[in-house]
Amino acid sequence: MTVYLHIGSHKTGTTSIQVFLSENRKAFMEAGLAYLTYGPKAPAANMLINKIASQDPNMVKKAWRVLAKQRENAEHCLISAENLFATSPNMLKTALHAELVRPGEDVKIICYLRRQDEYLESLFLQRLRNGRTRQSLEKFIQSRISLGRGRYTKTLDLWKTAFPEAEILVRVYQRNKLIGQDAIEDFLHLIGMEKLKALQATPQEANPRANRDLYDLLQLVAQNTKYDVAKVNAQLVKADLPHTGAGRNLLSDEQRKEIFNHFKDENIKLAENYLNQDTPPFDPPHSPANNHSSFSCEQLELIGKLLSALP
Repeated sequence: MTVYLHIGSHKTGTTSIQVFLSENRKAFMEAGLAYLTYGPKAPAANMLINKIASQDPNMVKKAWRVLAKQRENAEHCLISAENLFATSPNMLKTALHAELVRPGEDVKIICYLRRQDEYLESLFLQRLRNGRTRQSLEKFIQSRISLGRGRYTKTLDLWKTAFPEAEILVRVYQRNKLIGQDAIEDFLHLIGMEKLKALQATPQEANPRANRDLYDLLQLVAQNTKYDVAKVNAQLVKADLPHTGAGRNLLSDEQRKEIFNHFKDENIKLAENYLNQDTPPFDPPHSPANNHSSFSCEQLELIGKLLSALP
């Protein structure tokens, strides 16, 4: 009997995995695995983790009561929440062992990790679209690196200390290193549910990225106006702009290589401590296709000035 904790990290196909698990919850239950979320229609357990993090006794008690009922007749259970990656594992351990882990059960912690330049770029694009940052790409990445983002071993060490008896399964989120070159198939292998890979999956991308041109426009809105960027993004999506124009890459070759080299020692440590290998975990960055905006520098400057002149 096993309790699986899928802790992310962010921007590693977690949404696609969670939607697949949620859509096929009944089939997993019949196979002996309870997929636990705060509600039967919730795709992930992020709300649960937020309630535990609040440390409100009533909220915590209610959350675990809901989950305990969901797993009553299941041999194994699974919690998937990318915000676990930024949650204190020590705090979770107390609640977990008190309310969820049964005597004699194993705990397995699953974590997917993405090369740092791709992770930071993707995180910026998400924060820009939902209006949670108005920084430039360069300042955003610098600030996140200074906060320790991308130092994966720091987080994994905390989980290892809090759950010394657990098996930590680290996977590199890179297509050529995933089983079947697919995140869902790879995940099913980790939880011993390969037989369910033929289940129906959501046909479209669960968390689609927009094109380079849209991000250029959103950055200009963020830096030159006080408009709600998330609302502007929603209107542009309605106009189908995310599916036209240039590619999706914002970082240049030089920027990618700089970030990659910055984390060189960190990644060697990651490979040795959590992947049991003496080779780098991530392939080095290569020249991305369609890295250039459809806008010229003069056009971007003109649009910026136009936006700054608006009331």
